[in-house]
Amino acid sequence: MKTAIFCLSLLLGISACNSNDDTQGSDSPSNTTDQPKDQPGVQKPAASDNPEIQKGLELVASTGCFQCHNVSDKLVGPAYADVSDRYKGQPGNIDTLVHRIVNGSVGKWGTIPMPPNAVSKEDARAMAAYILSLQK
Repeated sequence: MKTAIFCLSLLLGISACNSNDDTQGSDSPSNTTDQPKDQPGVQKPAASDNPEIQKGLELVASTGCFQCHNVSDKLVGPAYADVSDRYKGQPGNIDTLVHRIVNGSVGKWGTIPMPPNAVSKEDARAMAAYILSLQK
């Protein structure tokens, strides 16, 4: 009799656990890995009315740059607002950033290298314009 009660309790416990999993369903965003997850303290970039800056934002977002960079907080690489502060107003700043986006760089912000990005110089120019548009 004790064995039967134990087995029944065990089955009820397993059933209760499985019923909680069913409420989420396989199409639930919490079960998909394709959905971007919000990170606490990460500022999301705002859209722009300037077409070149908007294109740059879209390129930065679609090429995975936000995996290592953020608008206002350092992640693996520097915050884009810090990059903007360093290069804004310098002669040739767009060309400098285009070169670093296309070819990668190391040693400008520490020892972690930024790999080259497979984007055209025209796209890199829009990305640089977006970065330089940011303020702290």
